[in-house]
Parts: sequence; C-alpha cells; structure tokens
Amino acid sequence: MPALSIVIPVYNAASFLHQCLDSVCSQTLDDIEIICIDDCSTDNSLELIKSYQERDSRIILIEQESNQGPGAARNKSISIARGSYVGFVDADDWIDPDYFQSMLSVAISHNADIVYNSNIVRELPGSTEPYNWLGAPCLTEQGKFIESEISANYTNPSAYSHIYRVQYLDEIHCLFPVEYNVGEDKFFHIATSMGTKSIFAFSGPQYHYRKTLNSLTQDSGFFNIDAVRYFKDLLKYFGDSIYDKSFKLKLYNIDMFCGIDNDYKYGIVKSYLESISDYFDKSGVFVSDFDRYAIDGIIKAQSYEEVLKHIGKNPWIRYRTMERLKIKITPKISVIIPVYNTEQFVCRCLQSVCSQTLHDIEIICVNDCSTDDSLDVIKHFAIEDNRIRIIDLPENGGVSNARNIAMKEAKGEYLYFIDSDDWIDLGYLEGMYAVIEKNNTDIVINSNFINEYDDNSKNTISNFSFISSDGSFVSSKELQLHYPPVIWTRLYRRSFIESHGIVFPIVNGGAEDIFFAYACDLIGGSVFAYRGEAYHYYQRQTSAMHTSSRGFHYFESFSILNSFLNKNGISTNGIKLFYVESLIIDTEQKYVFVKEYLESIKRQIADNISLYNDQELFLVKIMEETDNYDHFISRYNPNIALSFVRNKMKKTL
Repeated sequence: MPALSIVIPVYNAASFLHQCLDSVCSQTLDDIEIICIDDCSTDNSLELIKSYQERDSRIILIEQESNQGPGAARNKSISIARGSYVGFVDADDWIDPDYFQSMLSVAISHNADIVYNSNIVRELPGSTEPYNWLGAPCLTEQGKFIESEISANYTNPSAYSHIYRVQYLDEIHCLFPVEYNVGEDKFFHIATSMGTKSIFAFSGPQYHYRKTLNSLTQDSGFFNIDAVRYFKDLLKYFGDSIYDKSFKLKLYNIDMFCGIDNDYKYGIVKSYLESISDYFDKSGVFVSDFDRYAIDGIIKAQSYEEVLKHIGKNPWIRYRTMERLKIKITPKISVIIPVYNTEQFVCRCLQSVCSQTLHDIEIICVNDCSTDDSLDVIKHFAIEDNRIRIIDLPENGGVSNARNIAMKEAKGEYLYFIDSDDWIDLGYLEGMYAVIEKNNTDIVINSNFINEYDDNSKNTISNFSFISSDGSFVSSKELQLHYPPVIWTRLYRRSFIESHGIVFPIVNGGAEDIFFAYACDLIGGSVFAYRGEAYHYYQRQTSAMHTSSRGFHYFESFSILNSFLNKNGISTNGIKLFYVESLIIDTEQKYVFVKEYLESIKRQIADNISLYNDQELFLVKIMEETDNYDHFISRYNPNIALSFVRNKMKKTL
C-alpha cells in the first residue's frame, strides 16, 4: 500500500510528457504509485506512458474508452487510489524532486486532511515568474493551519497545488464535476476546503506550471458561463448551510465580472447574481469594494449596453478611474486598525470590516513595523478593496503612536477604532452611524461585545443592564463607574476629537484607551449608549493586555487623565481616578510612582471615598504606612490582590 497516489490526467500532451514523467518518477519519495489516465489522446501520449511503465513498476496506466475530460479522469483515479493521500500533476507541468516528499511529511506530522503548497512558478516561453495567487495568505516553509474560508476564497484552486487525505474525500463524497472541461478543480477545491478545518498551508518545493497558448483554460471562454455553472453546483452541494454566518464563501469571482462581452453572458451573470443577492446580506462573506461596485452595476443594468455605459467592459479599470475622482469625498467613517505581528488574525479582522453593510468608509491600516507577514496580508486586501489605506511605519512606536498618526490622516466624519485580532458583525458600523446621526451626539457606545476564546465554551457576552437596545443618553460619570473604557465600542465625531486636541498617550504595555475613552466621555458630558450588533473581542494570551503589568499602566493612564481634567477645568467630584486590577508592584519605580500619584490625589479620594472598593482603599493604606520600596516588600506581597486576601484572612482569624 503506497503512502501517496499521484494522478496524472493525460490528453495530447506528448510534447511535454517526458519532462512531467521524469520529474514524477524521480521523486525522493519512493513510496508512491503513479496513476496515468489517458483520455483518448490522438497523439503518441499513450505510447510514451507505456514506455515509462516498462521501466517503472509504480506506474499504473488506465485507458479511457472515450474522451471524458479531466474531471472524469481524476475521479476514476481517486476511486482506485491505494495511497493514504492523493496528489495531482498536470501532464504538461513538472515538479521539483522533493515536491511530494515535503507535502506528505507535512500532512503526516500535522495530521491534515488537506495540504496546500503555495510555491508555484509559471513557466513562460523564455522566462519564469512566481505564480502569486491574488489574496493568498503569506506562507513560509514552516507553514500554518488556515481557516477553510481562507483556503476556499484566497488560495490557488488548482488541484496540483494540494494533496488530500483519501479517507476524507470518501467521507464527504466530493468528486470533480465531469460536465465541463475547465473549472472542475475550482469546484473541487472549494467544496473540499469548506468541508474541513484541517488545512495546512506552507511554501515548499516548486511546482512548475507551464503556460501554453493552446491550453483548455486559454481556449474555453470559461470566464462567465462555466463560472456561473460551478457556483450553482456549489449551491446545490452545500444547500441551506451557506446561510450560516460562519460559512463565508465567495459565490462569485472577478473573472465573472470582467468577462462579460455580449448580451448572452450579461444575462447569465445578472440572473445568477440576482438569485444570490440575499446571500450577500445574510452571510458573513467578505465582499470587496470593487466587487460591490461590479455586482450593483450588473444587477441594476437592463442590458449589456448599459453595463458598458456604467461599468465598462473591464469594470476594474472604470472603478479605479472613478475612485481617483472620489478622493476629495468625505467618507462617513474612518476605521483605524493598528497592526503589529497579527498575521494570523488580521485577515479575519479585515474581512469583517470590508464586508460591513455601511460601504462609505475608509480603512486605515497602520503597520507598526511588524516582523511577521502582517503587511503582506494587508496589501492583499488593499488590492481588492480601494477603501484601504496603508501606513507603513519605519520603526515600532506602539499602538498609541499608530492610532495618533492614523487620526491625522483620517478624512471620515467619524472615527472608529478596532484591534487587528478582533472582528465585528456585518451591520455593526451601519448601526452605530445611524444612532449617532439620529441623536446628533459626539460619541455613541454600542455595549454589545463578546469575549471570544479559542475554546468557544468559555465565550462570554457583555451584560450592562443600564444600557438598553433602544438606548439613551448616559452621563459620563455613570459610564466611568459602570462601563469599561474600551474604545472599540465607541464611535467618535472627528471634529469633536480634533477641537479638544485629544490624542492617545504613550503608555507602554497598554491601558492607553483608559485616558482616551474617559477624557472624551468626561469633556463631552454625556454619551448616547445602546445595544446593537456585536463586537468580538479575541482573548489571546500573547496580546499586550495579557503580557504587561497592567495595573501599573492603569495608574499611568489615570495620572495623565487627572492632569487633563485639571488643565481643562473639569471637576473631579464624583470621578474615580484609579482602580486596582491585577496591580503588581515589583519594582521600586512602580512603588514610587503609585505612592506619589496617590499622594497627589489624596484630597480627591477623601471627597469621593464611596467610589473606591475595599481593595483600592487597602492600597491607599499600604502607601500611607510604608516609607520606601524595601519597607513595602518586607510587609506585603507585590501582588496587591494577594496581599489584600492575606490581610483579610488575618482579620478573620
């Protein structure tokens, strides 16, 4: 029983078959079977396969009785394959010697159903170029698991770039469609990708894809008619499950739009897009700005002549031209996303932002000198969505610096901040925009957020009973006492922020949003708060909020807030100016800072003592009773929470 079955469909490929078979037979992986299926070639391809079969017993030859196309050939080969995994090579291509050794090793070590190798080169007459699939995730030799929708929507759909676990293919009953000659591997790729979460992607040895002028893909007129056909087949295959919001499949492609060149094709594409129009509203699929432009233009047009008039034969070119004319138009919202080493998550974030039902937005991504492939992921999205602006910082300056730079560049009437590892529901921004416009306020809060964990059973939904679905104006003091200072639940009027000169403070390690959120709330006086669609806050253990001594940074941020309030003549009566959350005083610097700050606001604490809990008042007592850091360490645990518990136990005993 071989470890891997390699399938080579052959039809009139005699000119190239030598190079293909030489590369497959000389693989460093010996434990293979090579299934060559001749689809009634009229050249001497069959004789060539037989000559190789005489020299290599691993070659299995199947002769089709009639020409049935590559889909039928691959299906027949899969049905007799004895390997644990199956891979494909086109008869006019060739592969590096360790191509399948590398892919099988990755599949076994990661127990993957599918392995994707992104290292494909296009072999042109007299030249070679990388075959970079638009929107594909940036991959290294080490590789990573990718989500099914990323695989289905953004990786090369060709069968030759994957190997598949045969048992998995049997379980999902997925075959290549046989009724059309091209596009069959796209259907197979999407169907198999959406059926599993076990897809490992990496950049391994090279696959050499020969680009010839007389290939099936070049000659088929494939772009519209067959594309619509295989998307319809996908709808039948998946049924109602496509309306699940976790099922984020793009049921269209750019080729479908750009290939319209007559009334017949226009009619087919328009009819199909109308049939799935509700899918765009109900699903969580990413629809780029360009795609929306083309979809709307095709559906609204009444004839092919109107399509040419409004979006052109190549809508991409017309769209780009129109966007250049729109540069001076003010978007409704500027969405600001600081990005630092979040390549695993930023794709999910951008999908949710780009897919918002509110289209009139700009998306400012600030790459804070990431050392991973975050920037490349953003660039792939920017190619598809003209609303994305990228600011690539030359050196890492922290999240506050990134947001401040983005605010200076923002053109939107309102500002919205989202972290690059989080995501939002489809109508999130449209809901916030409608509320802030209706109530004519400077700040609006959407209190609905979900704490998301890798283990979904741990997920928690926010619950603030004083904020209703319909919403109401809430005093800034009430918010400060009962609602967290998270900026990603707030939408701000840009002119309000600029008129008061509010920027993010440089506070290393997090908590910068304490100052920004409370400063804006308190200087505004009141905020409209409601409960709309959800923000998904991803609780990842490697984030800055989980890796820093958070309590100390809270004190830094509150200190800056206190200075801001005094400078602007805002009374601190009824305002809480510090709180303890996992405060760890483990250095003399922290001890001195906290002691001096508490001393400076001693009068305000005394006037508002009911605002502070027992643990916070315990900290005040500690600072009053100790003279220096050594004295503090000798009496108390650096973790104030533990010291507080120990002190309580002593009193109980």
